Amino acid sequence: MTKKAINNLPKWYKDKTNKYHTILTDDIDSLLSCAILKEVMGWDIKEVFLLRQVANYSDIPIDVSAKTKNATVTEEIGVDFAKYKGKCFDNHITRFSDKDYKNEESINPNLMEDVTKKNYTEKYAGSTVLLLWSLYGLSKDMTDEAMMLLLTIDSSFLGYYDDRYRPYIKHYLVDVLDLPEFYNCIERHTQEDFRRIRNKYHLSGKIRLENGYLKTNIDIDKINDVLLWETAEVFEIELPKEEFFVDKFFMSEIEDIYGLYAECDRDIIKKEQYCHALTRTNTVNYSIEIKEKDEVKRL
Repeated sequence: MTKKAINNLPKWYKDKTNKYHTILTDDIDSLLSCAILKEVMGWDIKEVFLLRQVANYSDIPIDVSAKTKNATVTEEIGVDFAKYKGKCFDNHITRFSDKDYKNEESINPNLMEDVTKKNYTEKYAGSTVLLLWSLYGLSKDMTDEAMMLLLTIDSSFLGYYDDRYRPYIKHYLVDVLDLPEFYNCIERHTQEDFRRIRNKYHLSGKIRLENGYLKTNIDIDKINDVLLWETAEVFEIELPKEEFFVDKFFMSEIEDIYGLYAECDRDIIKKEQYCHALTRTNTVNYSIEIKEKDEVKRL
């Protein structure tokens, strides 16, 4: 990552102690990001935050958090989701305008570059994996297969093939993350090449919780083979083997925010939100905790 970008970041990402643990979400971007943080910083996955799960007692999707028995010993760091408060790595747009609330503990290229609803199309459309690959100075000496695998996560390659977004793909990969090799890799390949990679490694797969244990249809073994043999890095992706216990339930809310820009416009969002992101220019998704068990049962 460029020195200018690093200088403006909160410093907790360098705190190589055992006082933190990570929160995993439901896809390869979060899983590989957690593997990087485990290898580089020694932070283990002790929590999961799984989006739009369907509970046994309800056919309405809700968000669920679950923890291992010893998760409360250390402070949590969200990985690939935008916590409203607290430490997290993410890649989403979270602000309506430059006057809006900002989570000062979040490490996010869109916060670094002051991207809000007003300039939504100038967003960082890359993955959390590439953010961490850059931040922790991981290897750039790898084959096209390995680079394409990383670029396919969260479709980081896609904006290159649209003239409107290509300048921003280049800006973030080259000028902010200092990963010109990855941008050059995109230049050498077609969209179909990246789709082949997505299918080959089942990168669209999801992580789920079954009877207290994590399962996935992502091809972890194939991904590990590429990262181990075709890069200079030695970390290994794996799902935690510990049992997870459901801790909290959240209602997923989606709001139309067409025409809203000012900080006061946030009144449309309930104040107890846990995480939030603008998924389109005029749409905000957020999660609010369901605090009463009876309320959960009524869903």
